[in-house]
Amino acid sequence: RERTVPDGGYTAIVEVCGFNEWLLDLLDEMGCHRIILVQPEDSDSRKTDRRDAAKLSEQLWMNRFRIAEGKRVQGMRQVVLPDREDVNLRKLTQRRCKRKRQRGRILVQIKTLLRNYNLQHECPTKGLDTKTAFAWLRKLDSLSVEDRLELDQLMEDYELVNQQLEKIDALLETHGQRHENKLTV
Repeated sequence: RERTVPDGGYTAIVEVCGFNEWLLDLLDEMGCHRIILVQPEDSDSRKTDRRDAAKLSEQLWMNRFRIAEGKRVQGMRQVVLPDREDVNLRKLTQRRCKRKRQRGRILVQIKTLLRNYNLQHECPTKGLDTKTAFAWLRKLDSLSVEDRLELDQLMEDYELVNQQLEKIDALLETHGQRHENKLTV
């Protein structure tokens, strides 16, 4: 960092991956004045980090003048770095998607348990994700003790995931209102 201060810092080239946030923050702290996030246009089927690093460093060196001038480099797709708020919103959205999938898997497990007893047709509603269906599930008495325990735990899991989704949705709503206020100002 000290050696690059007279030149205004240094440029780093980093390949896109799902866990490089800490590295990008560290590079910024260490005096990197420009971070180029790239996504290779051609991907090798035998991918190794060593080979990728060598290829990226070669591209950086060979195209150092074009990069310094802000010009496009052939064979390298540059990705715009999202700001911190966008990163957090993406994480929140991914968490919401995961919880929704988790909720769906729980419903499938409940349906499977009901099919084992051929009870799926006795449900008072078409779907299981209603208050009426859950009230019916709580009253079911034709299950074995072990299956009753499993059903109760699945219903608790379902309710917990719903509570988590409500919190996530409320936070997304807050972010949406803040974003809407920024647009109107």
